[in-house]
Amino acid sequence: MTSPSHRQATIHFRHVANAEVTYLPDLRQLSGRLALLLALVTWGKVTTIAGMAGLSVNRLSLVQYGLLAGAVALLATRSRGLRLAAALLPLAALTSTLMSAQPAAALPRWGGWALIYAAGAPLFLGPFALEFRAQLWKSFMLLAVAITLLSLPLYFLPVLPRGRGFFSGLMAHSMLMAPVAGLAAAALLARYLHTQNRRWLQTFFGALAVVVLCGSRGALLASLASSVFFVLIATQAVRRKVIPVLLLLAAAGGGAYLWRGAFAETEVGHYYLVTKGTRNTRLELWETRLAEARAHPWLGVGIGMSAAAAEADLRNTWIGSREMRIEPGSSWLAMFSMTGAMGSLGFSILMLSVILPAIRRRRPEGHGAGLDEVHGCMLFLMVHASFEGYIFAVGAPMALVFWLCIGRWADLSITSARGQAA
Repeated sequence: MTSPSHRQATIHFRHVANAEVTYLPDLRQLSGRLALLLALVTWGKVTTIAGMAGLSVNRLSLVQYGLLAGAVALLATRSRGLRLAAALLPLAALTSTLMSAQPAAALPRWGGWALIYAAGAPLFLGPFALEFRAQLWKSFMLLAVAITLLSLPLYFLPVLPRGRGFFSGLMAHSMLMAPVAGLAAAALLARYLHTQNRRWLQTFFGALAVVVLCGSRGALLASLASSVFFVLIATQAVRRKVIPVLLLLAAAGGGAYLWRGAFAETEVGHYYLVTKGTRNTRLELWETRLAEARAHPWLGVGIGMSAAAAEADLRNTWIGSREMRIEPGSSWLAMFSMTGAMGSLGFSILMLSVILPAIRRRRPEGHGAGLDEVHGCMLFLMVHASFEGYIFAVGAPMALVFWLCIGRWADLSITSARGQAA
């Protein structure tokens, strides 16, 4: 016979358990709303619509960081631990930052990047972390597709103010529009492979057309690499439909770039791009990053820093300040120059922790379009990051998308291993 105190304890335990059961769905709704709001602000701050509405980039950036901080706080309190392989890179980057020539200027940049990394990368473990990253990825991709499809008619009907570059659509610059369209193209082609619905194929071709119109050679090359991946895993019937159009768009894109010539722009806003020079060739940027890596092989120069900027700081008050902007020219060379061998090793360990399990499981039976979508987007980002240095850029939308794609890949590998459809 149980005592009254024991019965009271049992009733109390059941009450607490029921309260947790009813609370978790509310938490999932909160994560979904927070993810959608974060995606809206992150994409929205670099659109022409934000400028038309009188919303400054600085204010929207403050909102973005507030949302990132809230998301990371939720992840930290609701997680079931940390992935060690994902914790090594931010620790290595922090060491590089503290040992840099200007730690006071580099540390805030590391902090801003660390928020992006913690929100997107597979750092936190547990059901809530998986749910949040799934919702955040879904929101980012839905908005990328919407921005791309709404931008295509603007080339023929320029009813809105245009951004900078060849064709920017709804974005503030063509070099921002191009990767958004490239990601949208990968998502749309993945949906077509799994549904065989012609609407997905038609919108995929429209997204690729936006990539060509933007005039970004790096984005076009990345889109073609992603499309080739989908062609390789597609059926013969799908290949016959996709390959001719890909060849046509590749030829059209190459011809357009030869006709337009190199796009030279040495100024962004009121600040000159450090070490970019007058010819705007990436070769100069790559040489600068390689020189920094050779000079600081183990720890690098720090997140968001440049040795050239540190030297120029002796002569110019604005360079080295919080307003300084650095164009790395390549995310991979930026990793070598900013974090050195330690950061590169940390990133390699992170990627191996995601890639090796995926290789062992290959493509699981009955997987959904989500897994192929992430594979295609990851390939796009890997190629595109070779020509654009955004993975350590504080507040950059593509930085969050890059680390989030790795996080989503890791999460889908876990769910696929458990026999769930991705």
